[in-house]
Amino acid sequence: MSPDYIQAITSIASVLVTLAGFILINRQIKQVDKSTRGQTHSYLYTHQDSITRLFIEKPALRAFFYDDLTPDTRHKNDIVIRAVTELVADFCEHIYLQLPNLPDDIRKGWDGYMKNLYNNSPLLREHFERGSGEWYSKEFIEALSHSYVPMQKKTQ
Repeated sequence: MSPDYIQAITSIASVLVTLAGFILINRQIKQVDKSTRGQTHSYLYTHQDSITRLFIEKPALRAFFYDDLTPDTRHKNDIVIRAVTELVADFCEHIYLQLPNLPDDIRKGWDGYMKNLYNNSPLLREHFERGSGEWYSKEFIEALSHSYVPMQKKTQ
């Protein structure tokens, strides 16, 4: 065999090994991405589950986040309601921060859920307005506020 022939085979083999390496790395990257997306989704469901359980334990609180209900400032549970508002607000921020890590179809669902909470809770809107730029990013607040559709207010 001539040296040129051996060099040509070595070059081809080198290209094939490099190509195989790129294919394997690409496959690993896709697996890591899939795993990250699954973990992100799992964390969001776990966080949502804790809030849902809170609403099961204290069902009167749910209306302040899903039914556009505003509590009277003298409401007997005002302190609890305000604390739960912060909990739900932080959950919305968690959703917002994780949206890029989710597949498109799942991202749309979580985005819609977060905006639905914002639209149906005067307490959340007030909380975000107070904390805009200090507690929460302006980009996050703008993303929520652009979805707001005023409804007829209810009080309790």
